[in-house]
Amino acid sequence: MRGLKKLYEAEDLENVAEDLVFEQIDALVNDGNTKFCRCKVCLQDMAAIVLNRVPALYSCSILEKNSPGDDFSARIEEVRKRISEELPVAMDMVRRNNNH
Repeated sequence: MRGLKKLYEAEDLENVAEDLVFEQIDALVNDGNTKFCRCKVCLQDMAAIVLNRVPALYSCSILEKNSPGDDFSARIEEVRKRISEELPVAMDMVRRNNNH
């Protein structure tokens, strides 16, 4: 499938929400106060759950990612807020039903 992305020269097309999710997961991983499994499987499960619950936020230019306009910045903050609401729910789901 990834070959098709290359065929259509869409390598710059990216769901920015993914970066935002992993940004918040990284903060949790580095916070010693939050107890949860930090293995690759659990972290990816948490990310998948959150990404399925927040709106996708696609960007197709490096300029837009690095210097977003007011509208895109507002959408980033909205998604960031939704992620912070969904991440504890995902963490609890993974904690109760881990895949290892």
